[in-house]
Amino acid sequence: MNTTGKKISIVTVNYNGCEDTCQMLESLRANVSYPYEVIVVDNGSTDESLEQARSYCSRANFTLIENGTNTGFSHAV
Repeated sequence: MNTTGKKISIVTVNYNGCEDTCQMLESLRANVSYPYEVIVVDNGSTDESLEQARSYCSRANFTLIENGTNTGFSHAV
């Protein structure tokens, strides 16, 4: 339980990982009760994961960064 009032930031890199990324986002939504934000960096996905990530953009605690190409994990983080 976060009693400090601080927000926790979760950064994840996605590359063609629609199923895993969406499951993670839904799990956070269902199970985390303290203030948090999620930053998804899409690394040039060519599957439906970018479109799915865009559907979360209306959530207050969600930020999507779209890299047009796969810049690699280290650069994306």
